[in-house]
Amino acid sequence: MQLSSTISQRDTQIFFTDAYDKKKKENKGPQVIDDLKFEIENGVESNLETAYSEAATADVNAHISAANTIIADYQKKLKENYPLSTSLEPAIEEAQEKVENAEAALAASKDVPSDHYKIVAMLSGIEDSLEAAEDKAKVEQAEAEQAQAIQDQFDAYDAQIKLIADGSDETGALGINDYKSPFEYADKLTDLLAAGDAAVEAANDANEKAKKLGYNDTDSPSNIQIGTEEVVKYQYRFNPNKIITVEEYNKLSRWDQNWYKKITVQEPIYYPGTAKEYVEEKIAEAQTALDNIKKKVAELEATDAKAIVDGMHDKVQKTLIPLYNRAVANGGEEEGLAAVYEDINTLLAGLDTSELTEEEIEAAASEENQKAVDAKIETLTKRIAALDNELQAYNSLTKQLDDVKAELEKVKAGIAESEFADELTTAFGSDIASIDGKISETEKGIDADHANNRCGKETAKVKEEDVEAISTSIKALSEEIDEKTKELQKAKEDAAILAANAEAYDAEKAKLEGLTTTLDSTWETLCKDNVDVWTEFDKTKESIATQIAEALAALEAEKTAADAEPRNISTEAAEQAYTEIDAAIKKMAKDADDRQSAYNAQLAAVQQSINDLATAYDELEISDTAAADAEVTDARQAMEKAIGDLQEKVITPDNIADVETAVAAAEEQLEALKTLIEQKTYIPGDINESGEVNIDDLLLIRNIVLGKKDTTELTENQRKAADLNGDGQFTVADLVMLNNIYVYDNPAGSVVNYTKGKLRIAEPGTLDMQIAAERMDIALNSAMPYAAIQMDVTLPVGVVMKDVTFAGDTQKVLVATNVLDNGACRIVMYSADGSAMLPGAANLLHLRLAGEGNGFVAIDNIIAATSDGTSYSLAAITGNHNISTGISATETEGENEYSVFSTNGVVSKTLKKGVNIVRDAAGRVKKILVK
Repeated sequence: MQLSSTISQRDTQIFFTDAYDKKKKENKGPQVIDDLKFEIENGVESNLETAYSEAATADVNAHISAANTIIADYQKKLKENYPLSTSLEPAIEEAQEKVENAEAALAASKDVPSDHYKIVAMLSGIEDSLEAAEDKAKVEQAEAEQAQAIQDQFDAYDAQIKLIADGSDETGALGINDYKSPFEYADKLTDLLAAGDAAVEAANDANEKAKKLGYNDTDSPSNIQIGTEEVVKYQYRFNPNKIITVEEYNKLSRWDQNWYKKITVQEPIYYPGTAKEYVEEKIAEAQTALDNIKKKVAELEATDAKAIVDGMHDKVQKTLIPLYNRAVANGGEEEGLAAVYEDINTLLAGLDTSELTEEEIEAAASEENQKAVDAKIETLTKRIAALDNELQAYNSLTKQLDDVKAELEKVKAGIAESEFADELTTAFGSDIASIDGKISETEKGIDADHANNRCGKETAKVKEEDVEAISTSIKALSEEIDEKTKELQKAKEDAAILAANAEAYDAEKAKLEGLTTTLDSTWETLCKDNVDVWTEFDKTKESIATQIAEALAALEAEKTAADAEPRNISTEAAEQAYTEIDAAIKKMAKDADDRQSAYNAQLAAVQQSINDLATAYDELEISDTAAADAEVTDARQAMEKAIGDLQEKVITPDNIADVETAVAAAEEQLEALKTLIEQKTYIPGDINESGEVNIDDLLLIRNIVLGKKDTTELTENQRKAADLNGDGQFTVADLVMLNNIYVYDNPAGSVVNYTKGKLRIAEPGTLDMQIAAERMDIALNSAMPYAAIQMDVTLPVGVVMKDVTFAGDTQKVLVATNVLDNGACRIVMYSADGSAMLPGAANLLHLRLAGEGNGFVAIDNIIAATSDGTSYSLAAITGNHNISTGISATETEGENEYSVFSTNGVVSKTLKKGVNIVRDAAGRVKKILVK
């Protein structure tokens, strides 16, 4: 049974149709049926929902039941057909989890029809995944069964190998391991046992290789590698991976053979038969090793008793004979040794297999006789040792005393060879003579003890500790001699150090003292050659002289400390001080030369600056208007006095910095005079240069701000006259200030501030924009009392500005507009008397629009000015708007649509005489002059 993973639109229709048919049977009359049909088609809640929910629930349960049936079928297959597989069981568990999730989702659903697809989808792919898992399970089951068969065969071979190695308890068969130590023949089976171990290991290794390849009984080779062999081949010179055989190489032409070189490679040698044959061959080899061991054991058993007796005979000879011979050689007591010799011969005669019958050999090899022989060997060993102990004690004491004599002679030789032989002889002669006497007495005592056979016994006159005491006293004397030698050597070395220190000290002191002479001669030259600046280096000279004195004092302190230790004097600090002081003297001389040169250049520069200042003042152009001004006259007199004072000033190194400061101040004073003259040359606000500020100037500044007047057409003085706040821009701030001058008939105006202004960014105040039908309202939100505002308004293509009106008191606020080259309309508004236009947050402008369009709307370049001429930049307003006024704003000519504006921004349907600003549908703007 195949599960459906989706519920189609047709399924949904079936649910509705079934529910509809059911309702049709329950109700009679066409009106009821039509009402139900309406409910079905329009989704009106009714008892139809219950029928629909029941149908959807039944369908989900059918899917779940089908899934459970499939899962049960595969669980049965897993148990009966694929018990060794690993893939089918996880797939069944995953399928069961999907069913459980679907059942949980059905139980939790509040609207089964709408959740129907999602719940059924949870059962997606169950049968496909189980079929795929079954395919894998078939392969895994077959592989597992084959692996089990191989393992069973391996276990059979492993049992055979174990039988070879360990034997069988049931049959009593011996294995190779049964012949190892502590078995009595282990030492005679070493080679055979090693061969047996190797055979078993080879059989096990063969079985491991065969297990990997499978114990096939076919005639095909097993691919078991049993070694390697060297094979000659040929390698392509330009591709190391391309290698051919000798046969292939011989088939090549002589030309092609040139591109190959001869190489030797190791290639594997494979067993020619099957894996099973390989293992059986190795097991046969192991069995052969076992047979060899058994054969060897049989041979050993036949000669075992004779070997035991011969071993006992060898043991007597190797143990007792050397002891006896050493005792004889050491001069042991003859009578006792003769009895021992007779007993040894008797013991050896009883173990001579060449003179014994087989029965006697068996008796001699018995365990009881072996113990008896061992006991006799031990008894005779003790008898020989007792005879040899006294002699050994004598020889030991004699050797020990000889060593002591050698130690003393070594001490004497050391004194004789020392460079302090006389001093050491005087200091230790009596001690050496005393030790010589003790050695002579001890030697006599040892000889007397040996003559009385008492060496090494408690009654002996000389014991080992007596000789050791003499050796200890010699070692102590040797240590005292070493210490004395070190003292003498140290005294000699100290004397040499003191002499070297004195020599090094004198040399360094002379060098440092020579620096004083160098300093004096350098100072004399400095004073003579650098007459203007030499006094600046008085402290430098004093500092260097102090350094010399400190270096000499440090050298003296170092010598005192070095002589006191004593140690070699360190001249590193003195040498470093000499280098640094010598460099400081040279630097002082160079600095003086450089300072003099710098002063000369500085003096020349100052004098040139004074001359340039006087020349610049003489060449200053002054208009008659500026010359007649009292402020300019006072500034000129002050300038002349400043230049005269500088020209008369006597310049020295001490005051040249002050003179430079005075020159800089005079240069600033001259610049201020130039600025004053420029200011007095033109009248602020008199843009048309009529000699007064009038209505024409006001109109000019308004047109400049509107963008109607190009400032490049003005002269420099005209631009200065127009830029009243001196911020380098022409904005409503300049318009306010000029309006104040004009209104109040005062060159300075009643509220005009001539301090140069700067445009302030992000100061208080924002604009808001509201667009409705053919109207755009702009509101000002600010507590700042603005007297003028300018802004650029950009509208979508197809929308034009019909007119602009001030939203507040129209009696005192003037509004002017102009369409710029970029298509934006610049609006300039200002109060006629310089007062605030609005008291605070209120509507500022009403813009009447025409046409329609959808696109970018922006109010930017917003600059507001207070009545004192301070300007502020307000944040721009941007956004996309769909504007539809219902008023036509374009004319059609051919296929191109365009909008026509006058220079003040008023829309026109046709081109008119004069300058027209035209913007086409693409937003491109151009000016057209109609004559």
